[in-house]
Amino acid sequence: MLLYPNKDKLLNKEKDCYLILCFCADWCNTCRQYKQKLSILSDQLKRHMFYWIDIEDNYEFIGDEDIINFPTLLVQIDKKTVFYGNIDSNIDHLSMVIKTISIDSNHIKTKLPNVWKMLEL
Repeated sequence: MLLYPNKDKLLNKEKDCYLILCFCADWCNTCRQYKQKLSILSDQLKRHMFYWIDIEDNYEFIGDEDIINFPTLLVQIDKKTVFYGNIDSNIDHLSMVIKTISIDSNHIKTKLPNVWKMLEL
C-alpha cells in the first residue's frame, strides 16, 4: 500500500523492512505515471513501507536537498540510508535496487532531515 505523510503514520516493522520514499510533484506527468507503478509495487512488497512525498505539499521532507529530477528515491534500512538519488521511471529499476541492497550496504550521506522522526509523529 502506498502511504502518505499527512495521513499514514510510520509503523515499526520487522528488521528487514525498508522505508522507501518517492519524492515527486503532482504537476509532473512522469510522477503521476510512476505513482501508479509504485502503488502496484508497494502492494507486491507488503513488508516494506512506501511513502509518496509530494515536494510541494511536503517540502519539509527535503530539507536542504535539491531535488532536480523526478522521481527521486530514498531507501533506508533501520534508519540507515542505503540509496538516494533520481531513478529511471521504469519501476523495474527500483525493484532491482530493492533486491540488491541490504543493511550491509554502504551508508549514503544526505542533507535530508530525519524522515523517521517526521513520519512517527
